[in-house]
Amino acid sequence: MPAIKTEIVINTPVEKVWKVLTDFENYESWNPVVPKIECNPSIGSTAKIKLKANGISLPIVAKITDFTINKRFAWGGPDIWLMNKIGNAEHYFELHDLNGGQCLFIHGEEFKGALPRVLWALISKLEASYNEMNEALKRKSENNFNQ
Repeated sequence: MPAIKTEIVINTPVEKVWKVLTDFENYESWNPVVPKIECNPSIGSTAKIKLKANGISLPIVAKITDFTINKRFAWGGPDIWLMNKIGNAEHYFELHDLNGGQCLFIHGEEFKGALPRVLWALISKLEASYNEMNEALKRKSENNFNQ
């Protein structure tokens, strides 16, 4: 199964990073890749997401697949048999505590179906955008924590 996985160490406690990550109303002020999320952060709810990557802006409608406070936030495409055969993905963020004062932030996406395999040369370019978002989250979280 094709996947993208990025990670970064943020010099801020997990709880502070989670606070920035889930402050959806302020995404536009710091997030160059996902400048907008409209959702009720609960598993199964619908999320309207604006994604900007590789010079393209895409509106996405997805379902929240995980929202575990201070641990994991994820969304995915429709969970129906046909879409899973054609192409589907789960986009996720994971937070891991490192020594009580740092956060290992993992940002990735796992793809299913035939279409992502065919389009992998294009899809794999998203990794640079995910790293860009990671750096922006690091700056925002560390700046908020140090104020």
